[in-house]
Amino acid sequence: MLEQTIYPRDGTKSLKAVRVATSHNDNIMVVGTGLGELYHLGINGEFKGHLSGTGHLGDVESTDQLIHVGSNESSGSQVITDQVVNNTKRIGKVVEDITTSSSGFLAVYDVRKVKIFHHEGTYQHNFNTSLETHPKSLRPGLKCVAIDKNGNVIVGDWKGGLLTIHNMNGELMGTLQTKNMEYLSRICCMNRKRHILCCCDPLGAVYPEVTVLDYSGEQVGKFMPKIETTGDEEVKAMGLVVDAHDNIYVALCLLRGRFKLNNSGHIHKYSPSGVFIGCISKGLYSPCDLALTKDVLTVADFESVKMLPIHN
Repeated sequence: MLEQTIYPRDGTKSLKAVRVATSHNDNIMVVGTGLGELYHLGINGEFKGHLSGTGHLGDVESTDQLIHVGSNESSGSQVITDQVVNNTKRIGKVVEDITTSSSGFLAVYDVRKVKIFHHEGTYQHNFNTSLETHPKSLRPGLKCVAIDKNGNVIVGDWKGGLLTIHNMNGELMGTLQTKNMEYLSRICCMNRKRHILCCCDPLGAVYPEVTVLDYSGEQVGKFMPKIETTGDEEVKAMGLVVDAHDNIYVALCLLRGRFKLNNSGHIHKYSPSGVFIGCISKGLYSPCDLALTKDVLTVADFESVKMLPIHN
C-alpha cells in the first residue's frame, strides 16, 4: 500500500483528528476529536458514524473494544459542557487517549470513572480507578490507557505517575507507582515481553523520556527520543505504539512555550531496547496520536489522518 492522507468529513463538515485507534481486523479507524467526540472512519476514510454520550455508535460493524480516557485537568483545557451539534451529543471532556482490544468498547470521560461501551455503542458499566489511599493532594487525572496481551486495562495517572491495572470488569488487579515519572503522557504494552512502556514529559526538560517497566514497577530500560531544536523549543512526545516485534514508534513535535509548531512533526522508530532505527516520516503538520495494525501506521495529524506503510 502507498502512503495515504485522509481529510475526515461528516457531510460538508470537516472533522479534526487528535486521537486514533485501529481495529485488529484492519477495517475500522476510530478517531477522537478535541471536543470529546468520537467518530469512526472506514479504512478508506469514509465517515461511518459517531459514538456519542448517549451511547449511539452509528453505522459501524466491529468486535473491537475501544478505551478512551478523558481529562481536562492534565491538559490545562477548559471543560466543555455537553452540547448538541448536528443532532449528535458530544461528551463534555477533552479526549486524552483511546485504545482497542477484542470484545466491546471501553471509555473514560472524566478523571475518575472508566465507562464501558459495547461495540454497537451500548453503555455497559463503569469503574473507579482512584485508590482510597492515593494522596488527595495529587488529585488523580487520567491521561493514558493501554491493554496488555492478557486483556488487562492499565490506566495512567498524569500527575502522580500511578498505574492502576484492572480486569475488564473493573476489578483492581494491582498498582505500579512509577518513580520520577510525574508527567506521564503515554503508555503502551509490549507484545513479546511482559513490559510496559511509559512516556513522560518532565517539567522543564527539552526532550521526553520513554521508560520500560516490568510488572513489579522496576525500570528495565530507558531512552530519550530527540529531534533537532534551535535552542528555544522543547520536544514533546505525542504518540507511542509498538509492533508485533516490539519495535517502538514515537510521534514527536516541537513546542515553543505552550504552543506546538506546525509542520515540525516526526515519527521515529526504535528497537525494543530503545536503539534509534530511523525516521519514518517528518514534516507532519501536528501529530497528536499513533495507532498500528500489522503493516500500517496511522497518525492523527489534527487536520488529517495519515496512513503510513511500514516494513519490518
